Amino acid sequence: AAHEDRVEQLSQIAKELESLGYFNSAEVNERMAAISDNWEVLRNLSDQRMKTLAEAEQLQIQLDELRLDFAKKAAPFNNWMDGAKEELQDVFNVHSVQETQDLMDAHNAFQANIQVAESEYSGLIAVADMIDQLGGGDKPNPYSNLSREDINAKWEEVLALVPQRDESLAQEQTRQEEHDKLR
Repeated sequence: AAHEDRVEQLSQIAKELESLGYFNSAEVNERMAAISDNWEVLRNLSDQRMKTLAEAEQLQIQLDELRLDFAKKAAPFNNWMDGAKEELQDVFNVHSVQETQDLMDAHNAFQANIQVAESEYSGLIAVADMIDQLGGGDKPNPYSNLSREDINAKWEEVLALVPQRDESLAQEQTRQEEHDKLR
């Protein structure tokens, strides 16, 4: 605003010099036109810069919100996956077909719940994809130590452990049935 007032004052001085018949008013008018043109260019550049900064600020706010959302979802999901891995790798010691059947029932319930976990996983990956699309995927998340890669790796581990647990329970079921025949 102060600079605009100065440009306006210069313009008024140039008009006053012309109205008073100053002999070199043509050169003064040329210089005044150049100053006005330069000022207009500076104002346009400044407006463009302010617009660009506002857009960059909005982008950073959006990225920050997405990173926070990822962190809020990733921590409990990671804890669930740790528990699931532990459960799937748990060594069992059974002495009857019924005990094996109880373990199989619990495992089937776990498998039924894995679809809910898969939707949570998909939601997490969708948030990570949005962060990547906005150009924030190359920077660490200040709200979480977990990355998309960490979540992917653990998820793949959990999915790989499910059929292994199926197989070991089926083998134990067969073994217990054979033991029952011998008893």
